Order: sequence, then structure tokens, then C-alpha cells
Amino acid sequence: MTRTITIAAVAFALVAVISTEAPAQMRNYEQSMMRLKNKLPTATFDGRTLHVKTYKELQNVASFVKNFRTNLEKAIQAWNKLDRGRTQQRKNALVANQQYYKALAQAFQQKVKEIPPPAKPKVVKDRVIQPDEIFIGPDVASTKPIIIDTIGPMDTLIRVWGSPGSSSKPSKWSAKLHFWVRYNNIVDDDVVLIQVLKGRKKLGKPTPCRPKGIKAKVQLAYFECLAPRNRDYPNMFNSDGQHTVALTYKKPIEGTVFKNFATLKVSVKKLKKGASNNPNVAWGTDHDMKLTVSTIEEKTNNGGSGLGGHTNESLQAAFRQGIPYMAVHTWLKREKRVERTKLTCMYKGKRVAESQDVGGQNYDYWSYVKKGSPKRDDAKWDQQEYLLYQLHPRPGPGGNKGSWATPQHWMNENPGDYRCVVTGEGDVIKEIYFTVGADGEIVKPTCQAKSFNTLHTVTLLTTKDHKLSDRSYDKKIGRKFGYEGRIKWSRGCPPTK
Repeated sequence: MTRTITIAAVAFALVAVISTEAPAQMRNYEQSMMRLKNKLPTATFDGRTLHVKTYKELQNVASFVKNFRTNLEKAIQAWNKLDRGRTQQRKNALVANQQYYKALAQAFQQKVKEIPPPAKPKVVKDRVIQPDEIFIGPDVASTKPIIIDTIGPMDTLIRVWGSPGSSSKPSKWSAKLHFWVRYNNIVDDDVVLIQVLKGRKKLGKPTPCRPKGIKAKVQLAYFECLAPRNRDYPNMFNSDGQHTVALTYKKPIEGTVFKNFATLKVSVKKLKKGASNNPNVAWGTDHDMKLTVSTIEEKTNNGGSGLGGHTNESLQAAFRQGIPYMAVHTWLKREKRVERTKLTCMYKGKRVAESQDVGGQNYDYWSYVKKGSPKRDDAKWDQQEYLLYQLHPRPGPGGNKGSWATPQHWMNENPGDYRCVVTGEGDVIKEIYFTVGADGEIVKPTCQAKSFNTLHTVTLLTTKDHKLSDRSYDKKIGRKFGYEGRIKWSRGCPPTK
């Protein structure tokens, strides 16, 4: 902890007090002052002005001034006790050292006024986070079921893929949905009914889906559903383009129904896969709407798997349990076979954290040879996750900083602007930005709380795209929709540079 440095300039009187003591002590103090003066070069102190620029340099000089003052005081005391050895030369040297100290102390006090101490880091006090505090967003105060758009490394997500009309040629598709529902009275026999529509036309019957896991403490349930189920081949779908997925929440025992409590969108692509002279019909999801969304979130190092591929680390961080570290999530659309990407985060021009992607989640890729061309057309969407174990928002409970293996960066002690860069294949792919406020917390965009539901430890990042994709993509759709079209972003979201 830093403190304000003060050194008082003290005048010493040379008083003649006859003593029989030997001058040995006097010589020791004289020699100590000479050695100290030799350690403080004239480039630092020229006899009038102290040439230091940083608070750390000022602290070093403070230690010097304190040591010199101690030796000067003792030298004067020894002079006053001398019997023999009291010469004019020794007296002149003592007066010169007194004048040197006085000039140094005055120069030091001037620098104290010019170089203020750095701001003290805000101490983040431990406090209990209540369950009703851990979610933020436009819908979290609702007493009805709501979608939580992102928790941990997985977002609300729809994937479609072909189901074979025969063992080799897919001709119809079904959808797989991943989503989280928050509701104050979830039980394991509740059901979400999934209705797929093309325009206003209902495709098949609603598919029932029960929770795969429930976190009662936070009134949260994870759903992972096929719509329709694979065994319902006659009811599967064979049209491409944009589809609507309407969700209805039903409590069959109580007879309570929340019709269309959430509506999602999915853009289905009809693809060719395989050889150009005999391609298979394939189906995939267009995830272009995800490419403009990047988030940073707090996690803990406690581990443990949880709901839907998300780890309990996210919820533990939300309740401020354990030592939190940061994770960044972003989407890319790239060639099918490319090297892994890397994220590097900078603070005041210095690298403070970096991570390779942890392998990413591969969603929907295709690959086929164009007719009349040897060139293979392929692409994939990846949700990239970067685990920044060197970057921490604050210590854990009780100020615990743990014993991490590499140098750590504590953001609550370093407020200001941060810049992180995603690189791959020798190119800058995107830049992302965030700011840590004076209170030690990451500043959330003003539009975030109006746009999507998530944990309070998740922040929507400002992005600047570079070579975001080497494949064409719809830049406008990401600004219009988010998280499977459930979100129409409020003005200024997602934020860009």
C-alpha cells in the first residue's frame, strides 16, 4: 500500500559540550554520510534540484534522505561530546553536510508536491450475493419463464442437420436447441413445447422437451431438445430459409401454460456435400448473426461440470465464490481447416494476459468440390473460448490471491482501458475493448441491460472487425438479431469501434 512521503527539514545547532569520549563515533558518521552522498549522483540531485520523475524514484530518494538525516543527527551529537579532535576542518564539513541535507529536504518536499502518490486501489469487500442479483437484463424481473441468453461458454443455440432419407443421402432436417429457462417454480416434470414455423405455417406438431438439469438455488433449468425427434422422420422438414421457433412453457400437473413465452429464429441453409459430380443434399444453420457478438465473463478456478456444457465456475463467480479469472467468448467463420487462434490482452501498452482458443465449438460446416473446378468450397462457424488465467477482476473471499504459476494482473488495482486482439494465420482477426472503472468493476455498455439476459458477471464487449472471415457473411444480420433472433439490439448494441 502506498503512502504520502514527508521529510521534515530540521536545523541542528552546533553546541560546544566538552566530553572525554574518543572521536571514533564521529568518524563513523562522517564516513557514512560521505558514502551516502556518493550513492546519490549529481544527475539526480545537483545541490538545488531533485531530478526524479516517478513516484517510485521519489520513494527511493525518501529512504536516502531518512538515512542521511539519521547519520547527521548522530554526527552532531558526537561533535557535542568531543574533547579532542574538534578541528575547524571537521566543523566545516559538518556544517556543509547540514546545508546539503537542508537543500535536499527542500528539493524533496517540492517534488512531493509535483509527483502525487498513485491512487489507492479500491478494496472490494466480500459480500453475499443474493440469487435475485446474479442475473441482469430486460426480463429478469419477470415472474413468468424467461430465456437466459448466455451462461458460460454456450449461448442460446439452434443447430439443424440432415437426417437421412436413406443411409447415405440426407433429405430432411431436424433442429437441436440448447437454451436456459429461468422461472421461480421449475420442477423436473415441467415441459417446453417447441413449434417450428415457416412464415405462419406450422411445420409438424409441437415437440415436448423436459429439463435436462435444474439449479433450484437460481431457479434455472437447462433444456437440450430435438425438434422433432429423430424417430419422427415423417414430420421432419425439407425447406430452407428463415424459420421461427416458438416456445411454450407448460406445467401439466398445475395446468399452467405460458404460450410462446420466447420466440427464436433460425436460418436454414440447403447445402451440397461431397463430390461435385454426385453431391449429397445437406442441411446446416447460418450462424452469421453470432459473428458480431463478443463477451467477457468471470469464472472461478474451482472446476466442476454443470448444465449444458457450462461449468459451475460461472455460477460460482456470480456468487463471488473462489478466485475469479476472465474468459472471452467470440464467434468466427473460417475455412474448415485452419490453425488455432490466439487472444492477447493489453493494458497501457503492456501484455497482461494471453490464451489460445480452447478448441472452440464447431457448429455446422460443409465441404464440396464445385462442378468444373478442383477448388473445394468449405467453411465452418466456431464459437471461440479464451481462458485468461492471468487476468483477474479481483481477489477471492478475504483478499485471497491464491498461488497462480505465472505473473497475475488484478484489474481492480489497474482501472482504465483494456484492448484484446484475436490473431490467427498471421492476421489480426478482430479487436475487442473494455474498461475497468474506478470501483474496480468492468464497465458495461449502457445498452446491455436493455438487450439480453445474462449473469451480472458477463459484459458485452466493444469490437472492431478486421479479417473477421475469409468467407462471405451477412454483416447486417448480426446488427439486427442476436442469440437466435430473440434479441433485437437496442441502439448502439452490439457496440463497435
